[in-house]
Amino acid sequence: MTPQGYEETKLGTPRGGNYADDCVTAVRSESSAKGVMRTVSDWIQRELGLKVNMTKTRITRPPKLKDLGFGFYKDSRTKEWKCRPRQDSVKRFKGRLKELTGRKMPGAVAGKTEKTVMAEIDAHLRTGLRIIIWKQWKEPKKRQWGLQKPGIGKDPVRSCQKTPLAGAYDFVRNLIPGMSINIKMDK
Repeated sequence: MTPQGYEETKLGTPRGGNYADDCVTAVRSESSAKGVMRTVSDWIQRELGLKVNMTKTRITRPPKLKDLGFGFYKDSRTKEWKCRPRQDSVKRFKGRLKELTGRKMPGAVAGKTEKTVMAEIDAHLRTGLRIIIWKQWKEPKKRQWGLQKPGIGKDPVRSCQKTPLAGAYDFVRNLIPGMSINIKMDK
């Protein structure tokens, strides 16, 4: 926005107005797919005024489809098509998390659902954060205060008054696996 008001954008997409430029339409047969692709492409161009790149538009079967980092498989139990993250996408995501946190991420993802993969990564990152918090509580009194604050009794707290690293693992794995973590960041 300029001091005079809004200006029309000649090139590109205005901030906050990005189009969702990927679209997957699922149908039962190849002949239906051809008809739907033609109809949807025409409608997008005519009604929305967008250009459809026909060299990238294609008809494929779900196991060969890769869309936004996900692949598709047929669940043998329910006979339904489901999505799961592609291994290369998860590997890039874990690499980026390692760059940001300095922590190695959990292993293989082959055959795992998105929910399972993300739960493993989440648990791993939370474990790392809890260890960092434990190490910041250097004094036994501070550790006792920090553990009793969320309602953990004195006896379990005393069991964690070992060496710093052993205490950290006891703290993370046994005492507060469900405890929330609130982090205040300096600007």
